[in-house]
Amino acid sequence: MADKLITIAKYNDYLQADIDRQLLEDNGIKAAVSGPSASGVFSGLPTLSYVELQVFKQDAEKALEILKTSQEQIPSDENPSEEDFPETDNSEQEPL
Repeated sequence: MADKLITIAKYNDYLQADIDRQLLEDNGIKAAVSGPSASGVFSGLPTLSYVELQVFKQDAEKALEILKTSQEQIPSDENPSEEDFPETDNSEQEPL
């Protein structure tokens, strides 16, 4: 019997769905994005439908945990602070 694919997330943005697919693949989980093809991604028109991120049923729990952990690591403030960029001494660098 073939393994069953299930949808674990839905997106309005094909590119974000594909980024999450790659994240899962990087963690050893086979994943697929289904829905509108990438050919419409750069058309400049808003997406009127959604795409689905799918994994095999037995991988769903682990996949959701990976996605959750990834989202928790995104800073809530998109404006970086000075702490994010420590000062370095560039006095010894040669000019470009």
